Amino acid sequence: MTESMEVKLARLEEKIDTVLKRLESGDQHFSEIRRQIAEHDRHINRLYGGIALATFVVPIVVAIIVRMI
Repeated sequence: MTESMEVKLARLEEKIDTVLKRLESGDQHFSEIRRQIAEHDRHINRLYGGIALATFVVPIVVAIIVRMI
């Protein structure tokens, strides 16, 4: 019992549609991951900025406190 060409083409079309949906879903997933990475990078940059500021300010504050003692 062989399937007609139309049935085979319909199944192939269904499989192609399934693959396309998976690719679109994967693209959305990667877009979300990229957005989260960018958000984490911004947060890390703020932390590094705070650390840089602290390494500059803390020695000045310590020097002032030592002079007051």
